[in-house]
Amino acid sequence: MAENSKTTRTAGRPAMEGKTRRYIVADDVHEWIMAHGGGKYITDTMRTIMAVQQEQK
Repeated sequence: MAENSKTTRTAGRPAMEGKTRRYIVADDVHEWIMAHGGGKYITDTMRTIMAVQQEQK
């Protein structure tokens, strides 16, 4: 029986929003990010930084 490649490619947890991207971070940084909410924390933090940066221009 042939393996269904569609289900194989979509297995796992989907990205929160947008495309999945992989970055290499140090173990201690990764632990801190996960302790503070994981990907949602990073998304909210970066959006806040971008908003403040736009106001300063």
